[in-house]
Amino acid sequence: MKQLTAWELLESENKYQKLVENLHTGVVVHNADTSIMFCNQEASRLLGLSQDQLENKVATDPEWCFTDETGRRLSPEEYPVMRVIATNKSLINQTYGINRPVAGDLVWVQVNAYPEFDEAGDMLKQVVVTFSNITERKGAEEGLKKLSLAVEQSPVSIVITNIEGVIEYANPKASEITGYPLNELIGLNARILKSGETADEAYRELWRTIGSGQTWHGIFHNKKKNGELFWESATISGITNANGIITHYLSVKEDITEIKKAQEQIKLQNERLTAIVGAMPDLVFIIDNEGTYLEFYSSNTESLLVSVDQVIGLNIRSMFDEETVQVHFEKIDQCIQQKKLVTYEYQVTGEKVPGFYEARLSPLGSDKVLALVRNITGRKEAEFVIRDLNANLEQRIEKRTAQLAEANETLQKDISERKQVEKALRESEIKHSSMIFNISDVIGIMLINGMITYKSPNIEKYFGWQPSELIGTSGWLTVHPDDLKRLQIAFLDLVKEDNASKTIEYRYKCKDGSYKPIEMTATNLVHNKVINGILFNYHDITYRKQAEEEIIKSRDEANKANKAKSDFLSRMSHELRTPMNSILGFAQLMKMCELSVKQKKAVDHILNSGTHLLNLIDEVLDISRIESGRMTLMPEPVFLNSLFVEMLELVQPLADGRQVKLELENTPASQLFIIADRKRLKQVLLNLLNNAVKYNRQGGTISVKTEALPVFNKGPFLVRISVADTGPGIPPENISKLFVPFERIGADNTHTEGAGLGLAIVKKIVEAMKGSVGVRSEVGIGSTFWIDLPINANLNSINEIMAEDAILKNLKIVSSSLGDAANLAAGTILYIEDNIQNAELVEEIIGTYRPRIRLITSMFGSPAVRLANQYKPGLILLDLDLPDMNGNMVLTNLQADDKTKSIPVVVISADATQRQVNKLLAGGARGYLTKPLDVNLFLQSVDEWMNK
Repeated sequence: MKQLTAWELLESENKYQKLVENLHTGVVVHNADTSIMFCNQEASRLLGLSQDQLENKVATDPEWCFTDETGRRLSPEEYPVMRVIATNKSLINQTYGINRPVAGDLVWVQVNAYPEFDEAGDMLKQVVVTFSNITERKGAEEGLKKLSLAVEQSPVSIVITNIEGVIEYANPKASEITGYPLNELIGLNARILKSGETADEAYRELWRTIGSGQTWHGIFHNKKKNGELFWESATISGITNANGIITHYLSVKEDITEIKKAQEQIKLQNERLTAIVGAMPDLVFIIDNEGTYLEFYSSNTESLLVSVDQVIGLNIRSMFDEETVQVHFEKIDQCIQQKKLVTYEYQVTGEKVPGFYEARLSPLGSDKVLALVRNITGRKEAEFVIRDLNANLEQRIEKRTAQLAEANETLQKDISERKQVEKALRESEIKHSSMIFNISDVIGIMLINGMITYKSPNIEKYFGWQPSELIGTSGWLTVHPDDLKRLQIAFLDLVKEDNASKTIEYRYKCKDGSYKPIEMTATNLVHNKVINGILFNYHDITYRKQAEEEIIKSRDEANKANKAKSDFLSRMSHELRTPMNSILGFAQLMKMCELSVKQKKAVDHILNSGTHLLNLIDEVLDISRIESGRMTLMPEPVFLNSLFVEMLELVQPLADGRQVKLELENTPASQLFIIADRKRLKQVLLNLLNNAVKYNRQGGTISVKTEALPVFNKGPFLVRISVADTGPGIPPENISKLFVPFERIGADNTHTEGAGLGLAIVKKIVEAMKGSVGVRSEVGIGSTFWIDLPINANLNSINEIMAEDAILKNLKIVSSSLGDAANLAAGTILYIEDNIQNAELVEEIIGTYRPRIRLITSMFGSPAVRLANQYKPGLILLDLDLPDMNGNMVLTNLQADDKTKSIPVVVISADATQRQVNKLLAGGARGYLTKPLDVNLFLQSVDEWMNK
């Protein structure tokens, strides 16, 4: 029975531990000495350290630190565990920030800490701490705080109501505008602001709009708390919950009382001016110095020679006889030149409105006059009667004097009234002219027949024309001939619909004959009684067009520069690698021969120095290619473990020379696949491993480790590959220089070769693969370089089905390229190469190691198709830089011929740029070998294609 109870107790404890392990809340149990005796997986994830790393750490371990909500770093005595131990009391729902040592970031947690005592309740046994991640909630709270501050400080009124209209929130501006204190405004219904001045139908339309989920825009005439009325422009929309149901309404309102007052004042002034003009017996015209009627005001139209709708745009010459026209022009010129009032009389003959008229002209600027015209036929007839009755004047003088006095009084009153109207009109004209002159758009009006009736005064400032020079002329005269048809088509479309508007760009002719690009907005106001035509707004876009041209020019120059850089890289790759091909190729052949010790040492020197020079060339071209944006990545699934083994085998000879031990830590993460450019990733790892060997101490150690990083804030899965050495370490002040091109830290004190480009290239390649690079170093201890790369989550399942034979397949070593004599390839190879040394190198390789193959060499590309048809080679080796034509064209010609297109072509070129490689492979090449040739790799390629 006791055994059964113990078993049940053990099973219960295991269940409890399993439950704690799988909680989404971090749990850490501290001994009385603050050391950690237990932590679950969630605590490990939140703290950024493994459970093994956390075990036996104390609460005040310097690897992490706590901050309060103000960002202040806490002292160890203020840590949760230390506070519980000091007070023997629990901490409930305390918020702390934890700086995690590995991830290097800040996590916000909500902490509860409880003391546990012995059975007697006297001695503290342990402290249980639970905590949960609230980082996202803290971020949301900060964002909400910023939004709240923006709303609180908004210059417009913001109000939120429930669906019944009861106010649940209002910002300070709403209180300021309505006069209600905020604490009083909250809880009131929004209708408390109704003044009764807004129609009920407007409110019904408001509720219909917002109730359907749409936004309502309108104007209210509301009432403040003190009874004062005010105008508000409002935008009201619904606030929905997660199910799309409207739960509240948001109102954004602006006090427009002053704007409404200004509008009313303008309306009142216009009405007053209209009333004044309407009460006058005079006809009021504005006439320019060319005699064209620009404007007309009067309620008395019986004395007009033409109908009202024909006045504007007509000229004096078309309305009067030549003698009267001459009088009008003399008086207009006199008024403008002398800048004073001119009064004169004239007679109109004809059938419509014959009689005598008095005109009073007042100057308006330098090219217009205000003309008040009155019919004085009755007065003139009276004068004629007086003249006829002059003989009886003495007898009737007393009676007539009284009549004339009365008439004079009336006349003086009329004159006074006319002067007041003239003054009001002049002031209005000055005000409107000033406004129009200073706007950035030129305004014009054109009749439907194409005649210009108005141009704003500021046209001179932008295009050099005086308005009078264009008014009365055709609007098409200022359009560039190449733009005319397009503009007329747009005009025809525009006049089909009232109030229609179009915006179009074209070239406008200036007075000096030049053209400026403009953006014109035309509106059809033909049926508007005031405009009676097409209203134009002309906007000069010269500077905008110049800016656009500069942008296009800069882009084209940048493209030319990039192409030039690409061409330069291609040329440099070819020019530098071509001589290296002969140097390294013949050196490899010499090493394969029987040599004395002294000769072998000399050949090794040639190979080592040549390889070093080739590496420098590759690094310089690589950094140039990356910085010019020409580096091309070819992502593919890469199995990490096999890649590490391959890289360590390549570095092993260098490590053996310095007695450096290479170690590969076997971790679960090393069995993962990642998406990367395999070639570039090998380049990165070789660079890090070579550096770790070169800068290590004699007899040192290099450790390669792979680990999966914990995921925070739904970021990508990452794998970290680190290379640690036991070298002298790097001083802190030099860390920032490590990834700078051509910086060689401590180069003066070491004999290590290099251009200082390796780590710069590593950084750029890793960043191009969406990763990052880091380093940690301690002087006298060593350095650790790491790269973090993203893991494609869909590839994780591959690890579960990875079999041992698949791993072994990835580690398979290619056998020697010298081959067995019985299996050596036979046949004919056509080699097209203009460089004699390179041709002799290939002849030497083929003649020595593939004696059964006949090699046909041509220095020119033009006879390639003919030679291929003549010798029927099993393989064509093709150089690109030929004296008569480019190798690309040679390949194209071979592919175009039915008899030669099936012959495999392998390009051998010093141009190692990926762009060129991709281009040739896409054009039909079966392979691409770069100079300097690797003899073994060359022979493998020959065997592959000749044996097919």
